Amino acid sequence: MLKLVASLALAVLIADGQAAYAAGRIYCATSDAVLNMSLESGFSKKDAKKLVHFRGIAAVKGPDAPPELGRFEINSEMLQQYWMDGKEMRFQIRAFLPEKKPTAQVELSVMTQRGSDQEASFKGSYALKVSRLADGKKAPRETIISHEAPIFCAIK
Repeated sequence: MLKLVASLALAVLIADGQAAYAAGRIYCATSDAVLNMSLESGFSKKDAKKLVHFRGIAAVKGPDAPPELGRFEINSEMLQQYWMDGKEMRFQIRAFLPEKKPTAQVELSVMTQRGSDQEASFKGSYALKVSRLADGKKAPRETIISHEAPIFCAIK
């Protein structure tokens, strides 16, 4: 059985009026009955609000999972939104897969928090929604998987 270790990176530069907290990368990961995922990213050195090198790998599992989602890469084009302040980090990924002839839409929202601006780990949850595309068209869609579970992220 495929085991993926989780990691997402969103490097952090957090300013709080007097002091700044900088981090190189953030890694997020989860592994449960429905999703194995590892992500990483960083922030640009020139613009702390710009993500760079957002990437990862995921596998949607279970009896309702489309076989084409058994292993797929996550890239920066799939990142729809992200937000981070001192204690919260959130992001959303959306993709039509497989890329050449899409048969499914994957939507993944991650919501995490940490106790203080100085803690290295974020804990929270993710919400995964997988929809089957009708005859290769992007609409209408039938939701075949809707799942929420814990996720862990760490600053490295």
